[in-house]
Amino acid sequence: MSTELTRRSFLRGLASSVVAPAGTVAGLPVGAYAAAALAMPALVALLTQDAMADTKSIPLRLHNTNTGDKLAIDLFVGSDWNPTGLVQADYMLRDFRQNLVVQNDRRLYAALYVLQRAFVGDGYVKVNSGYRTTTTNEMLRRQGLGAARESFHTKARAVDYLIPNPNATLSEIARVAKGFHIGAVALYNNFIHMDTGDPDRSWGLKY
Repeated sequence: MSTELTRRSFLRGLASSVVAPAGTVAGLPVGAYAAAALAMPALVALLTQDAMADTKSIPLRLHNTNTGDKLAIDLFVGSDWNPTGLVQADYMLRDFRQNLVVQNDRRLYAALYVLQRAFVGDGYVKVNSGYRTTTTNEMLRRQGLGAARESFHTKARAVDYLIPNPNATLSEIARVAKGFHIGAVALYNNFIHMDTGDPDRSWGLKY
């Protein structure tokens, strides 16, 4: 059953989690909004000056399908990254099995934000896998669930997600994500994998 996280319950959950030291995963420098963060024409086209002016009222909405947690995150403050929002996003992508939170590559959040704006608006991006400890990754491998030995999930540089939109197929969403050129995009039957590794890597279904 999904749970809308309040500020208090979010802080309580974060306090009970193990948080990795700052700097575990290198991110992009703060500044110039997501357009500069990703530096791609498609993003600039989606985030016009009018859209940028509305950022305070349009948060990144994440729904962790494993825990049921749902959170609307103010990812940006004006033209800068919001440090509090990044902590919240990291918490939503935590390894819930090991209760471990690390700093994820923030390019993933910027890309998810653009995809949300383009395909689901006020809806939620459903996340089914974010950061994984090597312990969790090996467990999934033993269970035959397709986890790669050197998965980018273990580097906090990957996310598996679904954006519910009756008017857009997963293939269409995957093609847009691939156009961001921040890493590899793989299409599965019911979700999309996105990471910040070599963008020329290819597997999964054709899109």
